[in-house]
Amino acid sequence: MLLLLPFYTPKDKKRNDEIRNVLNLHVSNKCIKKIILLVDDDTFSVEKPNSEKISICRFDRRPTFCDWIKESKKYVDEFELITCANGDIEFSDNFESLALKELKDKKSVLCISRYEQTNKNQITLHKNPKWSQDTWCIRSEDLNYFNEQDLEQLIIPFAFMRCENKFAYELWLQGWKIINPCKRIRTIHHQENNTRNYNPKDRKIIGIVAFPYESNMVGQESEIELSIFLLSETLKKVEELKITNWLLNKKNEAQILIPKQKGFKQGSEEKIFNLEKATKRGIEDPKLINDNSHISKRKFISVVTINSNNGKGLGKTIDSVKSQIDKSFFEYIVVDRNSDDNSIEVLNKNKSIIDQLIIEKDEGIYDAMNKGVSLAKSEYIIFLNSGDAFHKTSSLQNIYESHKEIINSKEERPIAYYSDTILNDGSIWKVKDPREIWQGMICSHQSIAIDTYFLKKICLILVTGLSLIMN
Repeated sequence: MLLLLPFYTPKDKKRNDEIRNVLNLHVSNKCIKKIILLVDDDTFSVEKPNSEKISICRFDRRPTFCDWIKESKKYVDEFELITCANGDIEFSDNFESLALKELKDKKSVLCISRYEQTNKNQITLHKNPKWSQDTWCIRSEDLNYFNEQDLEQLIIPFAFMRCENKFAYELWLQGWKIINPCKRIRTIHHQENNTRNYNPKDRKIIGIVAFPYESNMVGQESEIELSIFLLSETLKKVEELKITNWLLNKKNEAQILIPKQKGFKQGSEEKIFNLEKATKRGIEDPKLINDNSHISKRKFISVVTINSNNGKGLGKTIDSVKSQIDKSFFEYIVVDRNSDDNSIEVLNKNKSIIDQLIIEKDEGIYDAMNKGVSLAKSEYIIFLNSGDAFHKTSSLQNIYESHKEIINSKEERPIAYYSDTILNDGSIWKVKDPREIWQGMICSHQSIAIDTYFLKKICLILVTGLSLIMN
C-alpha cells in the first residue's frame, strides 16, 4: 500500500510527539510499503526521516486532494492500493486487505470515518460518522479515471472545515461510488486533547458538500446527505432544485436519479424538488396521481423484514422473497437489530436481493418497523418478518394484478389488501369482517399490504401494537 500524508510540525510539542509517534507506527506497519509526506513547512529540512519508506514532497502552500491524486499517479504500476490520511490516524496491519475487499467495483472510493480513544482507554466510533472522514482509499488502476478537468475540481486544501465533505461531493458528482466502511474498518485517531486548530465557521469551503453515511455491507455504496453552505445573512428562498444526469444522456433526455417523493413533480426530462413542501422521507399522496400513470413509475410494494438474532428464520424469509415470480415491481428492505448470531452472514450471502438494509440497535420491534416504513418508496408495504414466508411464489404478483384491475376500472384506490394466514401448526387465521376492525386486527400483519402514504402520513406504529393503526 502507498500512503500519502499531509504533514507538518505543530508548535505544541505534545501534539508534535503524537503525530511523530503515529508516523513511526506507519513505518512499522507491514502493509504500508511506502510513505509520502506532503509537507508545506520546514519539516525534515534539517533532520532526515528515520526510515527509507519515507519520502518528502514539498509545497509552498497547503497540500490539496488534487496533489494527492497527482503524486499517486507516479506510482500507479507499483501499488494496488493508494491511501491518503490525516497525519494522526493509525491503521491496523490488515487495513490493506480490508480496504481492497470494499473496493470491488471500479471507480469506487473509500471515505472512512475515524474511531476516537476515550479517557477510559476505549475505542469508539466518532459520534457522527457522516461528518468526519480522515482516510481515503482508491485502487491504483482507478486513478486513470481522473482527467485534468476532474483534478481541477479537487484543488481542495486539507485541514479546513468540510474539506473531506467537499471532496466526497466532487467525486459523487463525477459518478464515483462513495463507500464509508467505518463499521468494518477501524482507523484510530490520536489526539489526546481532541481540540481543533481551525475555525468551525471558516469560509474557505462553501457551497454544496456531501456527508456519506456508514455503509452496512462490504462494498455497499453509502447514502449521501447534501448540504449547501451559503454566505448570506438570510437563507435564500429556493423555488426548485433540479438533479439530472442530462449531460451524460446521448438522447438529450435526463434520467431520474432520486426516488419519487412528496414535493417531486414528474417531468419528461427531470425531477423537480419543491423545498417548501418536501419532507425528509416523504411520499406523494396517491390521490394526487391521475389515472394509472403512477404504475411503473416506482415500485409497487415494499417487503419489509425485521430481524433480531434469528438467522435461520431470516434465511427462510429471504428464500421466500427470492422465490417470487416477478421481482420487477417490489423492493426488499431488511432491518436487523445488530444481531450477533449468523444473521449478518445470511444478509451478506443474499445482498443481491436486498435493496435497503439497516443494521443497528433499536428500541424494540415497532421502532424497527418504523425504520422500515421510513425507507419505503413504494405504493404499499407488507411486513414479512424473519421466520415468515409467502404462501405461494405468486403471492405478490396476485396483489399487483388485483391492484391494476382496480385502478384500470377507475374504482377507489384501496387502503389495504389482506388475506388469510396459515400458521405454523397448519391452522388458518381467517380474516374478519372489516366492520369489526374496532375490536382489533382483522388479519395477521404478514397478510396485509398497507398503503404507504396512509402508513407514513396518517398513522404511527406504536409500542401498543400494529392494531392501533387500524382503530
